[in-house]
Amino acid sequence: MIKQPFQSKITKLSASKTRAYPTLRLPKEYLYLVGEKVEINPIEHEGKQAFLITLGCNSSNLTPDSLNSTLETRLASLEQRIIELEKPPSTASEKPDGPGEIRTPDLCRVKATS
Repeated sequence: MIKQPFQSKITKLSASKTRAYPTLRLPKEYLYLVGEKVEINPIEHEGKQAFLITLGCNSSNLTPDSLNSTLETRLASLEQRIIELEKPPSTASEKPDGPGEIRTPDLCRVKATS
């Protein structure tokens, strides 16, 4: 599927005072490509300098839909973990002689047995 070309300005990314790199921004619809490895080949197209960008082999399975499903799966997992953390602790694991069983207000008189 061929899409319409888009325009972007090449900007400079300064990693330090002595290092700078050209940066090319893609449209937001390609956000799912962030972090992917690409191969960039300088070529000539219609007498002008051009760059052919080829996605790495791991990127072939990436689509905006697969990214959304991955995010939805992660979000559902996080929601489940939050629900588990919000549950009150079970009383079966508590010791019957724990801090709730101390009857004296003077904690200096309590014997530590651990």
